[in-house]
Amino acid sequence: MIPPTDADAGGLSDSDVSPSGPGRPLRVLVVDDHLLARCAIRWQLQEMPDLKVVDEAVDGFEAVALAKTLAPDLVFMDICMPGLDGLEATRRIMAESSRVRVIILSSLDGESYRKAARDAGAAAYLVKGQAIPHLAAALQQVFGET
Repeated sequence: MIPPTDADAGGLSDSDVSPSGPGRPLRVLVVDDHLLARCAIRWQLQEMPDLKVVDEAVDGFEAVALAKTLAPDLVFMDICMPGLDGLEATRRIMAESSRVRVIILSSLDGESYRKAARDAGAAAYLVKGQAIPHLAAALQQVFGET
């Protein structure tokens, strides 16, 4: 599944939107240790009517705790964070729920990072500087198969 294609998949249909049922937006948790990055991600996701940001986390420990209590459909996860990094947080979240999908959104690029993300259970990997044009395609890829 990693990396997404360059094709723009457009909007998601009701059957693609939520694993919990048609018509319900995907519940999203945004995880990044940088406030500016979280704000930018939230702003971009709010432009997509099929998504609802339910909370934000500043590190992997908080992400794991929030994923357990909020049960999001999707987690956008940075890799490099203090404390518990995004790869280990992804492993722990996936161990708790196979229903949740994690998309790594990182400034790090390269096959070794993509492989580490895949091994941790991430469904897709986007590079922050290139993420916006590929976001819809990544979402279609991740949820279009469920």
